[in-house]
Amino acid sequence: MKNLAIENHALSFINRHQENLIKDLLKGNSEMVDELSEIRWDNLFLDIELKEYKKMFGEQKEITEYINSKKEWAGVK
Repeated sequence: MKNLAIENHALSFINRHQENLIKDLLKGNSEMVDELSEIRWDNLFLDIELKEYKKMFGEQKEITEYINSKKEWAGVK
């Protein structure tokens, strides 16, 4: 009987631990979805801005300069 009580206690501990892991994973997934959604919106706005820029200038040189200025602004080399 004592062994069953120990096994039951161990299984309860494992279940609680697994529940906490699942909660952490779900929270992490939710945060990643929010982050990806923000990135998607940023990309959409940059795409719209680039299309407007192409309408205004249309030449590759200006587009390259625009992209380079965005990279500098973002700290990319």
